[in-house]
Amino acid sequence: MLTIRKEQMDVLSHHMLNQFSDSMEVHLMKRYPEQTKDMSNEQLRELIVNGVEEAEKYGVTDENDVKRFLEYHVEYGRNFGYSPETIWAEQFLNNKDLTGTEKMNEIDNYDLFVITLGK
Repeated sequence: MLTIRKEQMDVLSHHMLNQFSDSMEVHLMKRYPEQTKDMSNEQLRELIVNGVEEAEKYGVTDENDVKRFLEYHVEYGRNFGYSPETIWAEQFLNNKDLTGTEKMNEIDNYDLFVITLGK
């Protein structure tokens, strides 16, 4: 029987986070060139790592959901969810009755139908 020690899990988790961060750096620079053009690789990596930790606090842990969460952080700024301009997202992020995916779906819907099409 294979047994994985905590130290091995920590290394594996760290490796997976690095892989995810690498792919997110490329994705965010490609999708948001204006917002990321003045950011160093270190600053962008910091935004990603901090964003992953913040998403986890809200129960947003699925890789695709975290990706969407990070996209909003780049699009709306690091204070997404609690700045005056994005306080609307807080109601979804703090809703304990929603899963992480449901939270991100609600944010997507609000962003599309209220923010974008409501203009």
